[in-house]
Amino acid sequence: MDTLDHIKAMAQEGNPEAQFKLGQHYDNGIGAPQDFDEAMRWYRAAAEQGVVEAHYNIGVLYDHGRGVEQDYSEAMRWYQWAADKGDPWAMNNIGFMYSQGRGVEQNDETSLDWYRRAAEGGHFGARFNLGVRYVYGRGVEQDYPVAHMWFSISQQRCTPVENERAKKVKESLEETMTPAELERSRMLYQNWESSRDAPSN
Repeated sequence: MDTLDHIKAMAQEGNPEAQFKLGQHYDNGIGAPQDFDEAMRWYRAAAEQGVVEAHYNIGVLYDHGRGVEQDYSEAMRWYQWAADKGDPWAMNNIGFMYSQGRGVEQNDETSLDWYRRAAEGGHFGARFNLGVRYVYGRGVEQDYPVAHMWFSISQQRCTPVENERAKKVKESLEETMTPAELERSRMLYQNWESSRDAPSN
């Protein structure tokens, strides 16, 4: 395992991955005092060399006003760059920004589109949020089977805590669903799985 001194040395030599790791150490206060100014400094250095995650983390710092003045528009700019490079975390955050009207005009349909992109990339929160959207009909027509499908999908490759969260919501939803709706959800889930397994041409 790299020591902090080793990571610092590599970062100062211009290694982009080390620069990003050093930013994380300062961002999270791991092995070093938490220092958002230093985190931003090293994230920017890594971002200048194309580290996608660094762009995302800079967006988070602007989003929450950590070490910089809170600026939703600037956060969106950094999220957008990371999302364009395929980062599902950035896609999910853009979806949230559109849902809340932070740095952009509030738009449920655009929010939903970004959540779908993030969900396809495997992001738990995006998958869970899609389920919630279909439960309440926000930006889409209310559809319990589709909501149930997304809660099931969100249980894939997630943490135990996330799995339990999705499980509880799904079980609660099942209490209000008819047998036909549960069967439709099962079929939707199978179709989604099949589409993921199908070879691309």
